[in-house]
Amino acid sequence: MRQLLLLCLVTALALAEIKSISDIRKEFAHIQRFLKSYKTSWEHTSASTAHIEEVSYSDQKGNIRLVEVTMTNEKERQVGRYYFSKQQLFFASKMQYQQQKLISTQKLYFIGNQMVRWIKDDKSIDPQSKVFQLKAKETQEFAQFLIQKD
Repeated sequence: MRQLLLLCLVTALALAEIKSISDIRKEFAHIQRFLKSYKTSWEHTSASTAHIEEVSYSDQKGNIRLVEVTMTNEKERQVGRYYFSKQQLFFASKMQYQQQKLISTQKLYFIGNQMVRWIKDDKSIDPQSKVFQLKAKETQEFAQFLIQKD
């Protein structure tokens, strides 16, 4: 009984509103900690030159918590991980590989519907730049597409 109460409390805390980078890190850690207990669904699409694999992780209430998208062609592999809380994107990570070697990484942080931080290859991108605004819009739209199709 005590463990059940603790699990309910942890779940309630994990679904609290995200208001800071610290909250993003806590929610990310929560998802990683419970990832093995989430229900998974898998989808694979193949074309003549590329393969796309999508794995969605949902909690006990059916809320999507993480969607992992891997796109592979003969030259490279790209892996995107999109983390959700209350159906809203709060963190995304993107990795690009060529010949099994990691060549680029990105971390994108969201509070509400706003991207607040973007780190590309260990360098922070200026939030006032046009490229920052375009990346924010592109990432939010793709994340909404992922969560709405399930």
